[in-house]
Amino acid sequence: MTDEPKDNPTPADDTPGDGNGNAERNADSNGPVERPQQAQISVKNGISAVWLVPLIALIFGLYLGVKAYLEQGIIIHINFPTAEGITPGKTEVRYKGLIVGIVKDVSMADNLKRVDVTVEMTPQTADYLTENAQFWLVSAEISLSGVKGLDTLMSGNYIRLQEGDQSLAARRDFVALESPPLLPDSAPELHIRLKAKELGSIRDGTKIFYRKIPVGEVRSHSLNPDGQGVTFEAYIDEKYAHLVYNNTRFWNISGVSLEGDITNLKLKLDSLESLLIGGIAMGVPEQLEAGGAASRGDRFTLHSNYEAAQVGIPIKLYFEFGTGINDDMPILFEGITMGRIHRYTIELNRRQIIAEAEFDPRYDEYLNDKSQFFLVKPRVSLSGIENLETLTKGQYVSLRPSTHGIPVAKFTVRNGAPPIPEDGPGLHLVLSANSAASLSPGTPILYHQLDVGSVQTIKLNPGEFPRFNVKIHIRPEYAHLVNRESRFWNARGVAIKGGVQSFEIRTESIASILQGGIAFTTPGPLPPTETAALRAQNGDRFTLYEDEEDSQINTRIQVHFDSGEGLREGMPVKYQDQKIGEVDSLSFATGSRAGLSNISANIRLFDWARSLIRNDTSIWLVKAKVGLTDIKNVDALVLGTYLEILPGTGRVTQRLTARQHPAKSRSRPRGLNLVLRGDHLGSVKEGHPISYRQIKVGDVISKDLSADANHVLVYINIYEEYVNLVKSDSVFWNASGIKVDAGLFSGVKINTESLETLITGGIAFATPPKHPQQENVGQGHEFTIHDKSRDTWLRWKPGIPLRN
Repeated sequence: MTDEPKDNPTPADDTPGDGNGNAERNADSNGPVERPQQAQISVKNGISAVWLVPLIALIFGLYLGVKAYLEQGIIIHINFPTAEGITPGKTEVRYKGLIVGIVKDVSMADNLKRVDVTVEMTPQTADYLTENAQFWLVSAEISLSGVKGLDTLMSGNYIRLQEGDQSLAARRDFVALESPPLLPDSAPELHIRLKAKELGSIRDGTKIFYRKIPVGEVRSHSLNPDGQGVTFEAYIDEKYAHLVYNNTRFWNISGVSLEGDITNLKLKLDSLESLLIGGIAMGVPEQLEAGGAASRGDRFTLHSNYEAAQVGIPIKLYFEFGTGINDDMPILFEGITMGRIHRYTIELNRRQIIAEAEFDPRYDEYLNDKSQFFLVKPRVSLSGIENLETLTKGQYVSLRPSTHGIPVAKFTVRNGAPPIPEDGPGLHLVLSANSAASLSPGTPILYHQLDVGSVQTIKLNPGEFPRFNVKIHIRPEYAHLVNRESRFWNARGVAIKGGVQSFEIRTESIASILQGGIAFTTPGPLPPTETAALRAQNGDRFTLYEDEEDSQINTRIQVHFDSGEGLREGMPVKYQDQKIGEVDSLSFATGSRAGLSNISANIRLFDWARSLIRNDTSIWLVKAKVGLTDIKNVDALVLGTYLEILPGTGRVTQRLTARQHPAKSRSRPRGLNLVLRGDHLGSVKEGHPISYRQIKVGDVISKDLSADANHVLVYINIYEEYVNLVKSDSVFWNASGIKVDAGLFSGVKINTESLETLITGGIAFATPPKHPQQENVGQGHEFTIHDKSRDTWLRWKPGIPLRN
């Protein structure tokens, strides 16, 4: 107990001081003041409040200790291939964007090949650090597809955690993954696997498109254990998973697809994104109905392009060795893709290649035993490059379809285009040829240098060995150009014909020079006026001649010779210096003319020369003759002997007997034909000139004796433009050589018509001035030929106009 102090109340009316002792002074001045009592101190028993501070500190320390214990991190060790991008105290461990750990230390592993990273994880992760927990390093990656790990550009690299299964045993030592792992089975995305032959342009992160909308992506890829192909792990977003069916097709849309030929190029580009970073498209082919929903882990084939992804009817194609086929080789018809080869095997025993292909169901009617498949590949020749489109898109399989056969699924593939079926459109003909030189399947058929068809096959004719059967096809639009009188010939190379005076070079076209060809012509009117009897039909046979000239020589005659001297095969037959035919063959005569000295010549004539061969037609062998004064038949000396004819007027025949000497022609079809009668011939010969005022106006045709042999008859021809110069009173004389008159007192006079007549001889004539009795003369008029001229004849100037 303590004594309580006594009360010392202050009077109510006390005046307060100013705080500086003024109150006391005021009291003294006003009267006596009562002093305050001394304070009394009492002591209380108990614990001092000062001990509360250590107690509170102890409690707080215990709290912090318990808290630190409860919040203590979990130490784990992660093994990385390298410490690049990992910094102790800075590199974080993240889970779904939350920081769940931090790197404490980095040290070398025992084998010095990898590094151990010590990480302190938050306690909340304890239940998830189990056997299948996975860690990997996330860093920035810049590519055409964008920037991955963009957040690391600001905060630096970090380690990503994929939690483990809580039902598994806890684990504290881990090996980091080199790439992000697959999503767990519990993830909502649809996990599928795509199998391809090669990686191509597909990378991790490549988008998967459905109708050009991104619906998923590739997460990872790996080489198949057997080394045959690549497997892609892909995911489809949950909201698009229902679009994937068990018959969905996937195909690569990366880059640019260039299809077509030089004249029709098609550029395919799915999107700019797929061009830059690649892409995969998916969908169900139009021919199919959607199947059942795809399941997690389903496997699909990743096709190289859209065409390869289309569904098809399986067929087998059999190739010969050395054809050079490859996977994804297309099957095309007129530029339309009808199928594609997707794999093949080799059979060494049968020496063949068996290819498995898929054929478009829309064209299944062509899969029959009448359809023909063949390989199309580039062929280089002098004429150019065939199948040029194969140089850019490679060789391919084509077909000649039919809809009339029995359905089959196995086909033999030819190395080249098969012949067009004979029941197909167009005209199918057979040419009989002595030689197949320069001919091959595909050789063009030309009509006035227009390509109207082609050679289909060439085979030996067993019944006419060694002749060949050449089957040709004329396209439908040109079939009317052929009738049964058409002539076909080999148009290969260059034909040179002619002689010393002139020659001709002939060819169908530059293409025929390089690659050959068959040309034809049809005489007479074409189809509008053609009769049914002349119309060509499928299977009609024609002769294939060696050249155009040979095709026109079809009239055949037989000529008998007493001797074969000077005769040869191929010898030309002429009329008025124009070739009208040639000797085809020579043989010993038979029948009444049989004998080793008698020769029978088979002669082929141009069709237009048929009317020249009559029973009184003359034919003889023309040889060169060299004499002291002249050379006869100079052309025969230079070009060789030939046969000449002189047409008659009798009936047409096919058999003649050759003359030993040339026939004497007495007239010509043009000009004025006259007869000169004289007592002797002198030096006049065939071909000598007929002169008027020393100008040649005609020539001598022939000469002969008169019927009574008392006179000489000279047959001459005056050229058409000079016919008016000859009148009924014209006079003719022998102008050959030199006329010399000499006398004792008159001297010597030498006279000649011209230098030509001086050298070769000739006949001259003159016509007196016009008078009433003067008349024109007709064909065959006869004049007397004088031995020499008179001076008065040479002075005549009748003034006769010439014909225009």
